Amino acid sequence: DFTIFLGTSQLAYWQEFAEAKIIYPDIAQRAEFAYSTSGHYLVNTLYFIPYESEWLCALLNSSTMFWFYTKISTVIVGGVRFIAQYVSQLPIP
Repeated sequence: DFTIFLGTSQLAYWQEFAEAKIIYPDIAQRAEFAYSTSGHYLVNTLYFIPYESEWLCALLNSSTMFWFYTKISTVIVGGVRFIAQYVSQLPIP
């Protein structure tokens, strides 16, 4: 049973893992958003945005959006933290 591997907080949205999504790592040296329709589940320090269009992924990977992101997020040795509290502040039309 797949649900035994999920914590309580993940059980509320486990079905979204199987949907189209934009995947991104916790720490990266540049924007590394990827669009996925494969239905893969994520482990460790990967996050996702449930979304069914590739245009948002292209926008998130743009140099302009990355420049803005470095102004609002935590810059650390080895990269930038791409966590929800910062990603949610990006100016998405």
